[in-house]
Amino acid sequence: GINGINGINGINGRSKIRLLMVGMLKFDGQKTIWVNQMRLLPRDRFSIEYATFASDNQDSPLVRMLADLGIPLHIAPLPSVSYDDLDAYAATYGQADQNQVSERHA
Repeated sequence: GINGINGINGINGRSKIRLLMVGMLKFDGQKTIWVNQMRLLPRDRFSIEYATFASDNQDSPLVRMLADLGIPLHIAPLPSVSYDDLDAYAATYGQADQNQVSERHA
């Protein structure tokens, strides 16, 4: 087993395996598979959490299912990026003409 790697105490003093699922909140076929996997993993051996970067769909069935399973949900929206930031990035790294992004979004 895996012991002592940022673990949470499980049975017999062994550390639990920490599992972080990362995805959208939209409930689709992939999330059906994940929910079934999370439901079947032995909780005495696994500590499961779910994280998303999107704060929309908080009324998704997935949110309720995670709560029913006792799985913590972490929502960490990505910071917004301004067009000025994109222009500065393009000018610095030469990935695009400096005015190209601004002209498309003016």
